Amino acid sequence: MVGMSVGATADVFAVGAAVLGLWTVVCFPARGPQTLRSAMLVAAGACGLLVGCSELTRIAVAAGGPGFALLYVVLPILTFAFWSGGHLARVAVERLAPHKR
Repeated sequence: MVGMSVGATADVFAVGAAVLGLWTVVCFPARGPQTLRSAMLVAAGACGLLVGCSELTRIAVAAGGPGFALLYVVLPILTFAFWSGGHLARVAVERLAPHKR
């Protein structure tokens, strides 16, 4: 990303990951956790990946450069985090909403 600061690049990737993750929740709600327990476990796993993201990114930068790390480590991990958060919110809302008969 020529001419962009590191912060601007991170912002673009974060917004892109949010769009990708939440788009998949909206378009494919059945392809994710369906219970509150499983949604919380998946979200906890995503948090664990976010914690380890810096080390994984460092390894990927050494292996293939910063562009490789952004595309193949940062973007998928952020997308997974937004996807899991979206499913957690969806399942929580479904659980709290009054059931229609």
